[in-house]
Amino acid sequence: LMIERALEVSSLKRENEALKEKREAPTVMVGSSAPINALTSALEKVAGANSRVMFTGEAGVGKGVAARILHNMSARKDKPFMALNCAILHPETIEQELFGVEDSRGVKKGILEEANGGSILLDEVSDMPL
Repeated sequence: LMIERALEVSSLKRENEALKEKREAPTVMVGSSAPINALTSALEKVAGANSRVMFTGEAGVGKGVAARILHNMSARKDKPFMALNCAILHPETIEQELFGVEDSRGVKKGILEEANGGSILLDEVSDMPL
């Protein structure tokens, strides 16, 4: 019973965090300029593909917003959207963040398992340690 409750609490905490993130994140493009229309059109084209997408551009141009919008347009929209800022990861913890860890304190799921069936944004992947 205690294990069931602990697992339920853990699941509710993850769900709560995901809902907060969903609520706070922009999910629409604002504007009607040619570049915004071209980006929206491109997102609509790739939303149906079950493929990887790479967004490039300077910091602050909205790559994360575009990734979230693409997720919401895709068949994965009802599954989790997980973002991982790769620039802040230490070389020793990258594997744990991606794949999780199981030790004497318990099991911590990695982002790949938490996003099961959903989308993962690897933000600032170019700044990951080699």
